[in-house]
Amino acid sequence: ILPLFTLVVEWARACGLVRSAGIDCSPPLCGGELHALILKLLHLHNPIPPLMEPLSYDEMSYTTIDSNALGSYLFSFFFSGAKLNSDFDFIWPVKSTPRHFLTAATCKLFATECQRMLHALSMSGSWCEAVEHCSLKADSHAPMVQVLSRSLTHHLGKAIDFHASRLSLVSGIQVTLEMNNARLRLEASGSRLQLRRLREELRHLARVGHSIGHLRHRTSAYFMDGSTFLFMRGTQSCDARIVFATYKEGYQRIHCFHDRSHVLPVDIPENQDRTWDKRFIAGFEQKVMLQLLPLRGHKSADSLWISVHFGNFYVTNAVSACDGRLGSMSLGDLQTAVSAGRRCRRSIEDRVDWNQQDVESQREAKIRKVSLTAVKSGSKDHGKSSRRKNKICSSFYPCVATKFPLADRLAIVEQGLLKLGFVADSTCCTRTVFVVNMIASSAYVVHVKFDIDFKLLSIEEKPLSWIHGTLLRGSHEPTMDIRLKVTTATTVREDSDLFNFVFPNGIDHSPITVDSTSGNIRPSEKLPPNIRDRVSFVRRIDRKMQFILEGGVRAVVSMGMHFSGRLLDHSEAFCDLSLEVEPLPLRKWCSQQEEDASIAVWLNQITAIALQVSDVLPA
Repeated sequence: ILPLFTLVVEWARACGLVRSAGIDCSPPLCGGELHALILKLLHLHNPIPPLMEPLSYDEMSYTTIDSNALGSYLFSFFFSGAKLNSDFDFIWPVKSTPRHFLTAATCKLFATECQRMLHALSMSGSWCEAVEHCSLKADSHAPMVQVLSRSLTHHLGKAIDFHASRLSLVSGIQVTLEMNNARLRLEASGSRLQLRRLREELRHLARVGHSIGHLRHRTSAYFMDGSTFLFMRGTQSCDARIVFATYKEGYQRIHCFHDRSHVLPVDIPENQDRTWDKRFIAGFEQKVMLQLLPLRGHKSADSLWISVHFGNFYVTNAVSACDGRLGSMSLGDLQTAVSAGRRCRRSIEDRVDWNQQDVESQREAKIRKVSLTAVKSGSKDHGKSSRRKNKICSSFYPCVATKFPLADRLAIVEQGLLKLGFVADSTCCTRTVFVVNMIASSAYVVHVKFDIDFKLLSIEEKPLSWIHGTLLRGSHEPTMDIRLKVTTATTVREDSDLFNFVFPNGIDHSPITVDSTSGNIRPSEKLPPNIRDRVSFVRRIDRKMQFILEGGVRAVVSMGMHFSGRLLDHSEAFCDLSLEVEPLPLRKWCSQQEEDASIAVWLNQITAIALQVSDVLPA
């Protein structure tokens, strides 16, 4: 019954028979009278028909409407409504309920709209087109006033003029946004079809996340507590004072409406000697071994991986957090602020494992998670932190040699690596690979790899960061910052819910496809609409080169395209560099087969190589 009521109410709102949210008008029917008409015209009050499976709007073609039970009820409803021309009286089969009486004039108006819908369905063969046709009435012009939610106010309020213009472009009418008592107030006026498109756009923004098409998700669920480290070259300790300067280099598209700043020390040393590098290497090695102690003897150590990335580190909302000015703070305070913005995991077992076979263990984990959430939500500090919207956040934009054309970057990187003793790996063959990022929920992110024919190569959860250290170069000139990561990953099994989320139609149906017109990557049309919105990022690697250094260190240069935003409509070319290290010594140390002294020497060598690569290559 519910799908039938949902579709009829959607049609009645589109043609103005009942009231729509935000539209100021006096409709001829109220919600209860429309429900009474449905029950009376289809004789649903006695007996109640069997349940029907709902259909999405994209699946409602002419053939499906005519060949299933739901379509038969819809045609019967409009056909019976088109013949209604006398007074209507309905008494609900429940005691103490109102009695609905409609005059003959109101019934004739209702019959006219049913005739229009019946003809539109017969001609168009599409439910969506028929509903839009019924919205295109000359006398359907109406105003709309709506106060947006706090979440939408927060995201749209960063660029009010831009979003007002964008909503006007999507809906085809003039949309006005203005701030009123800390909430955005939306005003518009147009046909019901235009207002319907505007409401759908607002619902989409509220449902899938950020106003520029990026999904909301708590990636902090993939950071272990204490994993964030910040170092700055030339500083003596975490008490060193830093300032924020305007950041003008490449950035993540999700931060296009945020104020972006890079970090500089108050006193920049002119000559940075190698003694600082030695102290940094020794201190970083101690932090890594201390942070990885919980992994010793744990089964997750088998998937441990260490990598080094080069790019630009920047922070957002630094101006807001410093009372509207580019203020200063200590390096330790910045590290604390960045860590406080994440809900890090305190233990490796504190989340529900989607791959567990024991149903009772899943149930206990869910109960434990709900209990912890309830305790936190009842505390005073939790309420204050949830209202702190403009907190300092950080981001890392991977890049190398950005001042040079994209075609020349590979040669520049190759020349710098050869100076350090790297040797090109001639056995590395370049094959196009797609890395797809899909957000299953606010706490679960899946990484899927496909080959050029969209055949599955691997599927796993987003890697869990045990070490997430960043070395800031501390210079006014654009230089590459270094990010050192130690992660573990969990492979998604084929019988798990996450696997079924990625492949709802079977493993042979990829969640992405190539647009035949533009050649860009798009979410597959075979995916359900709610899952299609969950494909948030795709990385297409077109060219990949490897350089090997003695000791098992590989430098990997990747070139290709990024696709992001709603329906992956934004594309950007990239060229980035990373170091990948054979993690076998670290895995042996976690399994207590390696001594602390030997693993310390191994970590020191890796960190020293990362510093040398950063010195040789341009930003």
